[in-house]
Amino acid sequence: MSLVTNRPSVIFDTSAVNAIYDDRCRDKRMDQLLNIYSPLLTFTVLDEVFATSNTEKNRLLDYRRKQLFETTLRMQQAGDCLLPFHYLLINHVKAFVSQEAYDWTFVNCNGDKLREAIIEERHGLTDQLLHEQRKQHLELEKEYKQKFKDIRERVKDDERWKGCFQSLEDFIDFAFGEDGPYWREAVAHMKKALRISAEEEQEREPHDARIVRDLKDAENKLVISDAKRFAKISPPFMAHMYGIACTAYARVHNSLLNSKERDRCAGRVDTFTALYLHIVAIL
Repeated sequence: MSLVTNRPSVIFDTSAVNAIYDDRCRDKRMDQLLNIYSPLLTFTVLDEVFATSNTEKNRLLDYRRKQLFETTLRMQQAGDCLLPFHYLLINHVKAFVSQEAYDWTFVNCNGDKLREAIIEERHGLTDQLLHEQRKQHLELEKEYKQKFKDIRERVKDDERWKGCFQSLEDFIDFAFGEDGPYWREAVAHMKKALRISAEEEQEREPHDARIVRDLKDAENKLVISDAKRFAKISPPFMAHMYGIACTAYARVHNSLLNSKERDRCAGRVDTFTALYLHIVAIL
């Protein structure tokens, strides 16, 4: 519930933005949504809007991208901007390792500087910047999906894995059991978050060498028990890890899906958007 508008907070993903834009009564529908909800913009959605394919070759697609961008910004006008999911993760991990009494509900999730850069100055976005944004988004998405394809190629003919998981619940129990392999994945994500944070602080002028040192020390000390404790007290992080496990099950282990169906399963952005699920509930 938004404290500013006293209306339920809601995040719309890119498919919802497209559906609203394609609605013949979209202006009316938009007014209804803004009267009922307090929309929250995520820069992840803007990334996907930027990534509309072939805009350089097709003017109609280029026009649609610009209109989707304006539709997204209009939906956002009543609320705050939320940080991209990777910065949300970085902020939560930093708070966890640096605060004795970590409380996930007090971790900053608003992107005020990004609001100024992208929303208030949106007309200053150059074609080159948009092109680079689309290219980076598509490359990251391709790499993410290829990772699961490679894993599936390794395990699909391995007798040890055939019929091992009869359901998503079976896989989740395996992934996050006492010695579940996804706890190692959780540690890796936490370490990467701290490494990125230390690198960004080091590039800052002037930077605080003590902060850099503390972040690097925290990264080196992280172990599986830390990841388990973090997941237990941080619903956004646990949702993040569950999202990755659910995608892995669908793209690798679900024998009921054919190759086309697996390709339509959650990609990188859809998976990591799970981070927002608990955050939007408290805004």
